[in-house]
Amino acid sequence: MRFVTVSQMKAADAAFAGRAGNGLPTLMARAGACVARAVLWLAKSRDARRVVCVAGPGNNGGDAFVAARRLSEQGMPVG
Repeated sequence: MRFVTVSQMKAADAAFAGRAGNGLPTLMARAGACVARAVLWLAKSRDARRVVCVAGPGNNGGDAFVAARRLSEQGMPVG
């Protein structure tokens, strides 16, 4: 398994967002939406009644916030 530092991840995010022609907020929205779709599929396949989102500060926290909002909009209780 390979690990990167915070500064390396920030540089990678910025480079990807620049190549895709989008800013980091768009990248965060896309990541959160993808996570929400995957979690919703897993939750339904396991008959889950609610989802708990745990995230730290920074962009990953933003991704989790987007995912939680999307899940809530789809009717999945989020804690």
